[in-house]
Amino acid sequence: MRWITLSTRKKSGELLDLYDVLDAIPDNDYVWHLIEFYGFGAAPEGMNISDFEQLVLWSEISYTFSWLELRQFARGLHQTIDCLLVANRGMIRKKYFFDELRGNLEEFVAYVIYVNDGEQWEVAVEEGEANTESVVATLVSL
Repeated sequence: MRWITLSTRKKSGELLDLYDVLDAIPDNDYVWHLIEFYGFGAAPEGMNISDFEQLVLWSEISYTFSWLELRQFARGLHQTIDCLLVANRGMIRKKYFFDELRGNLEEFVAYVIYVNDGEQWEVAVEEGEANTESVVATLVSL
C-alpha cells in the first residue's frame, strides 16, 4: 500500500472533504465499507445524520456503498470529522481499526481513506492499482 498524508485544508484554504478525496480516485466497481463516521451533512436514504452515525458505529462490520452511492453521500456532506473507509472486491472479514490497516492484511484492500478529529487525511492506494501514480499525484496536488 502506498500511503499519503494530506492536510484537512486545500491549498486555497478551503476544507478538504471526503468528496475531494474521492474525486482523485477513478470510477470503480469496488465495495466501499464505511467502518467509522462522524460528520455534518445529509445521510443516505433520508436518514438523520446522527442516526446514520450510530448505525455505522453499531454495525457488525460496516455500512456498505457502491462507488456511485458513496460519491452521492460524500457530495451531501458539509464536513467530515472522523471517517474510516475501506474498498475491496467484496465483503471484508472484520471491523478493522485504522492501525490494523497499516499492517499486513490477510485480504485484498484497494483503498483506505481515514481522518480522525478532522486533523489530517490519510489515504492508502494499493500499489497494484492501474492508476496508482495518477491517484497519488492528484491527491498531493489538492
